[in-house]
Amino acid sequence: MAPSITTLAPKLRLHAMLAFVVGWEVGGAMMVFNPPPHGFRRAATLPVIGLVAMAAGIYFAFKALQEFRATQNDKPPRHASGAEPSVRPAVRFLLAAVVLPVIGAFCLWDGVRTGQLSLAGLGVCSLSVLPMTIPMAIEVAAGLARRKRRRSPGHSESRETW
Repeated sequence: MAPSITTLAPKLRLHAMLAFVVGWEVGGAMMVFNPPPHGFRRAATLPVIGLVAMAAGIYFAFKALQEFRATQNDKPPRHASGAEPSVRPAVRFLLAAVVLPVIGAFCLWDGVRTGQLSLAGLGVCSLSVLPMTIPMAIEVAAGLARRKRRRSPGHSESRETW
């Protein structure tokens, strides 16, 4: 039940990764080549974050294209455990899937409103995660619902699995 992009269909995964890459390249360029917002103590790090985003975007583009060409097999990874996964990462992922687009939209809106393109670039980077996040969030929510239905009414779940 842990969220992973590998659960998406290969074609959808490729398109989601490429949308993510384009968003990170555009947003990173906006952060690097425009002045950071004034009046914030750590605003000078925004161009560095933009460079990191652009480098990560290039890395993810190569990984997406390489992975798409690789053959798909139905075997679980060798390091996969047979134990039932914890619910905690799934709940954290769903909270992040709700909070990150709100923060990204606010950054984009505030950057456009104030004319600070570096802040708008941060919003673009945050919003570019949506094509991957939405299908994964739906799958995680469905997995949590199935898990809740599967539990017996008299069974109390221990703290370790929550």
